Amino acid sequence: MGDKRSPDHLDAQTGAKAPSATKQRVVYRPSKKRIDGHAVMVYGLLFVGAFLLLVPFYWMLSNSLKTEAEAQIKPPTMLPMASYIEVEGESLEVSRGEEFDQEKTVRVMVKMPEHPLAGETINVSAVGLGPAFRHQIEIDEGIVDVTLGDSLDDGMFEVTLQAKGEPYDGEVRWVGADDVIHVCVVDYQGHPTLVSYAGAVDGETSGVTVLDQPHPLNGEQYVVAQDDVRRRLTPRWGNYPEALHQMNFMGALANTTVITVLCVIGQILSSSLVGFGFARFRFRGRNFLFMLMLSTMMLPPQVSMIPLFILFRNLGMIDSIWPLVIPMWLGSPFYVFMFRQFFTQVPEELVEAARIDGAGNWKIYSWLMLPLSGPVIAIVAIYTFMFVWNDFLGPLIYLNSPEQRTLTLALNAFNGNYGVSDVQLLMAASFVTMLPCILLFFAAQRYFVQSTASSGLKG
Repeated sequence: MGDKRSPDHLDAQTGAKAPSATKQRVVYRPSKKRIDGHAVMVYGLLFVGAFLLLVPFYWMLSNSLKTEAEAQIKPPTMLPMASYIEVEGESLEVSRGEEFDQEKTVRVMVKMPEHPLAGETINVSAVGLGPAFRHQIEIDEGIVDVTLGDSLDDGMFEVTLQAKGEPYDGEVRWVGADDVIHVCVVDYQGHPTLVSYAGAVDGETSGVTVLDQPHPLNGEQYVVAQDDVRRRLTPRWGNYPEALHQMNFMGALANTTVITVLCVIGQILSSSLVGFGFARFRFRGRNFLFMLMLSTMMLPPQVSMIPLFILFRNLGMIDSIWPLVIPMWLGSPFYVFMFRQFFTQVPEELVEAARIDGAGNWKIYSWLMLPLSGPVIAIVAIYTFMFVWNDFLGPLIYLNSPEQRTLTLALNAFNGNYGVSDVQLLMAASFVTMLPCILLFFAAQRYFVQSTASSGLKG
């Protein structure tokens, strides 16, 4: 019999326990992860590409918050900065002109922008009210400037009317304190705002009226030291309501929405119906007709532009939405191809089961095929939406009256005879116009990946 060692048997030479024949301790040493240079290069290129694509978007957003002078300055600034100088204790916005390096001075021109809330009442801090540099009263002939004189204990003021060329110029009157209108400048939401208020200011806040009249120093030029011109971040959020008001945004938005919705619905229904016919019907010449339809994709749209215009003009549809909507209800070769490729991948067993249950071709199309083709419908809807929403040439050809304008035509209204004058308003309107496309992409981006797999190039 052989010698059987117990687990507790000690080695005669080392005095340690002999290792077990069945249980051995395995030590795993973590291997060092190697940096994948190829992956780093790919992600680096993607990051650089994404950054370059975002530069125009950031540039548009930055210009939408600038003044007209800042948007046209050269070299351009990356942030919405504005220049200010102090004149008699009042901070005035200016535009920089010629610089004199030897004297270290610069020529500036006062350019106080009109406030988008002109005529409305806003609440500001009573402490923030600047010194009143103009006083006015209301008489039968209208509002006139006055100079303040003596005041009485009962709140009456002696005022002298200032109205050159008028018979009451220089006339002295006594008015109540509440009848005197004071004009001053306040800093409202980072924007120097010309306001007026009547009487004395009580409490911590005061209701003041925003004036639409230009600042008295507007257009004045000064030569000041370069160090006296202060720069500060001044985003002009008022550019957005002003831009939307000028382009009649709500009317253009309603027209664009109606056209886009009708085109998306028509494109989905017509392309899917034709794609279902090519995928599930067996008839002579099917492949030839399918290839003939695909060959029309090689025709540039300029070829059919004039014939279509003549056709719709003879039908009396010019200056209406129908020339833009009707072609979308006739299908598109590319989208028909996508639906046809998807429908051919649906198992034949599902179609046969539906036929056994008594379903005809229309029920198979509407109850079976369309619910299964969600990713394809999503991708067709996204592409059609973005094309129609951003279409400029079609509305320019067929829509003439301002009431029928789409958003792209409304944006073109900012372009004058000598180029774009209000660049900042155009950038603000463009940013608002492209927001639906951005939101749609982020909301439905997963369908892009699904459509790649579900509508591939399998026969």
